[in-house]
Amino acid sequence: MDKSQDFIKAKELGKKELAELPKIIKLSLDKQNRRLVFDLTNSVTLIVPADLLQGLQNASENDLTAVEFWDEGLMVYWKNLDVAFQTASLLLGIFGTKRWLSEINSRNGKQTLRKNGKLIKSVA
Repeated sequence: MDKSQDFIKAKELGKKELAELPKIIKLSLDKQNRRLVFDLTNSVTLIVPADLLQGLQNASENDLTAVEFWDEGLMVYWKNLDVAFQTASLLLGIFGTKRWLSEINSRNGKQTLRKNGKLIKSVA
């Protein structure tokens, strides 16, 4: 097999794997609880308090719902706030930088113990 055939095969495999990833198809705001409701292509609904996502604190309801979906829903972009998150990161509970997550855990009175990036246990 030559390099061009390898490239074509790899490209087809990548396309197939991308098609199987969950993507955001809709975002709505639960105004009463200030939570973002993400509907995904795999029939999962992810609900996240808006203020947990770095860059969305104190955002208006209009700003929280003014979004664009990039890469067919693999990313969500809050255009008025210039904030973007990958769908996969949201599903993994990655709502900002390590420093941001540490601040959020401190504010919530929780300490998360991790080893090599994997959750060991959460202490309240």
